[in-house]
Amino acid sequence: MRLVTKQEDPSWLSDFCELPSRIREGNAKVGMIPPVLWGQFLKMTDPAATQFWVAYDGGRAVGRVGASIVKGHEHTGAVGFFETDTKTANAEAIATALLSTAVEWLTVKGCTSFVGPMNLSTWFPYRFRVDNDERAFQWEPQNPPEYPAYFEKNGFAPFEHYRSVGSAGLQEFANGTATAWDRATAQGYTFRNWEGANLLEKEVPILYALSLEGFAGNFLFQPIPLELFRQLYVPIASKFDFSHSFFCVNPAGQEVGFAFSFVDGDALVLKSATVLATERGKGLSNALMHLGAKKALERGVSKYTSALMHVGNRSESYSKKGETLWTHQYTLYKK
Repeated sequence: MRLVTKQEDPSWLSDFCELPSRIREGNAKVGMIPPVLWGQFLKMTDPAATQFWVAYDGGRAVGRVGASIVKGHEHTGAVGFFETDTKTANAEAIATALLSTAVEWLTVKGCTSFVGPMNLSTWFPYRFRVDNDERAFQWEPQNPPEYPAYFEKNGFAPFEHYRSVGSAGLQEFANGTATAWDRATAQGYTFRNWEGANLLEKEVPILYALSLEGFAGNFLFQPIPLELFRQLYVPIASKFDFSHSFFCVNPAGQEVGFAFSFVDGDALVLKSATVLATERGKGLSNALMHLGAKKALERGVSKYTSALMHVGNRSESYSKKGETLWTHQYTLYKK
């Protein structure tokens, strides 16, 4: 087995980008990022702060990994882009070689702590799914079940925990958040849908500004340029119905918060929401979620999913408004 960086082999790029689709099976393929998007991820990187490897065994690509310095967080490195062909007899050895190589590279760069899986930053895919439920959704992390064990066997320990909760009772959720909407509108706040047709041109700059301020306190947050943020939305611009996603507008006509929600199957997915720090404590997030729920009820949806919540965050209260049907769990690891 040998590890090859992109500087050493011109065929490296196609192997790196196509490896997940070649080796993954079953639910691990759900929501998988297309090879062309992996290539775009690599173009976004700073060569001085990142490095990538592909593992070859008998001339065949069998694994990959990436290492990157988390900007703005002193001495922290991210280990991501991890894949290993679990069907090979020496899969665990390949995983160990990949992870140790990434950690060694980051150590030389001055990092003393390492988090993963994290593809560059929390703007991009990160976390392993660690539950055994047979359901799988395109909007959540998916991975072969062996991957978390590979990390743990190489000194990574569970560090941050997240979960998604499927609940019955969307009507009860809407009823429980109606008071927040009534209060917000009485104070002069208004709400408008995201304009899907103008998402990239009109709405993305607004979402960008709100996200940079609204999520600034999140774990390992780091700002990114507007154009990079725009590229994140390009893949989803044509995939989602944004009629359940809303902006909150203050009495002066300025957008001060948003909620990204969409219908997936028989449930409304409450994906993400934020309001500016100056507007918090007024129930605006609940008001935004109320509108999405109301819209979904009009089309006959009766369930909802509180998606990818950080355990301990205030957003967990959304899942407590209805009867729990299922729970998915995700973990970020640290060494």
